[in-house]
Amino acid sequence: MLVFFYSKINAQLRNISEESDVVTVTNIDTYFDTYFDTAKKSTVSNVAKLNAQNLKTLTTNVQPSVYCYSNTVNTYGDMPINLFTDMNSLAQVDNLVTLKNNIEIVIIKIDNASQLNSSINLALLSNFKKLKYIYIASSIDISSSEIVNMITNYDEKYSVFYKIDKGDNK
Repeated sequence: MLVFFYSKINAQLRNISEESDVVTVTNIDTYFDTYFDTAKKSTVSNVAKLNAQNLKTLTTNVQPSVYCYSNTVNTYGDMPINLFTDMNSLAQVDNLVTLKNNIEIVIIKIDNASQLNSSINLALLSNFKKLKYIYIASSIDISSSEIVNMITNYDEKYSVFYKIDKGDNK
């Protein structure tokens, strides 16, 4: 009887931990529509509104930032809170970026289809103590499920967003 009870509890704990590893990837425009649509505002908590407003500020306003591309790091402003990088530089970010303490968002550019075969290892970002958001900015068509398949070592403290922006094709 004790073995059966232990097995049942262990299986339930395993299911809970597996569920917490489920990566949720949200289109950032859909997310903003949810929190800033005036018809829905009354049903959204103040904490959720503040979180959405913070993310909107990080992604639309000029902020102190670090740019890490091609093994080169450029920092603009004191105490940067944004980190811009691409799939080719992501593996070197932890070693190259020294101003990690205030980074709240990492914006990762995807520029071509071959990068969809790469992984986004979130463990590489574990030294960024204030990091809350991972934002995938893709110039090619990509789905949330493709992004989910790219992410490894997911940590539920991060919220993952994406946007497809092909630029001006005129």
